[in-house]
Amino acid sequence: MTLILFRLVWGFCGSEYARFSSFLAGPRRMLGYLRGLLGGRSELIIGHNPLGGWSVVAMLLMLLFQASTGLFANDDIYNEGPLTGWVSNATSGWLTGLHKLNFNLLLAIISLHIVAVLSYWIFKRDNLIKPMFTGRKWFSSAELGDHLAQNKSSRSLWWALLILLLCGGLVYWISIQAPPFG
Repeated sequence: MTLILFRLVWGFCGSEYARFSSFLAGPRRMLGYLRGLLGGRSELIIGHNPLGGWSVVAMLLMLLFQASTGLFANDDIYNEGPLTGWVSNATSGWLTGLHKLNFNLLLAIISLHIVAVLSYWIFKRDNLIKPMFTGRKWFSSAELGDHLAQNKSSRSLWWALLILLLCGGLVYWISIQAPPFG
């Protein structure tokens, strides 16, 4: 939950290419990109491509939903989410069903994402795995062409750490410290 909240906050105040505003494209641009990709031609995109950007948002929202429903889920035997006591048994059961359904949907979208990343690596010789972990992607001068070759300033690591700690504190407070209602 902490990492999901961090990524959502970072999507609004993080470094340039981590911001949602830099990689969420409208339907026309996304379809144009897809047509170009299927036609064997694709433009150089420094951050997320239009399809990848929406994939990131879909996965983040699904992961947030998964973590949120998990707070209230139970298996009626041994495991209970930390906030199960805040809702009725019927509501907890309903949220548990949604939690299980969403898990399968998550498996599908994560599998699709992995296939897409591997396809880029195999067919386009574009390794997206390293940049997903490091947040940095290197281009040669020839690849950049008319694109700005300036080094974009990234947000401070200390700023990111502060946001991460605040998100962790919030999750801790909600799941451990907050007393059940009623």
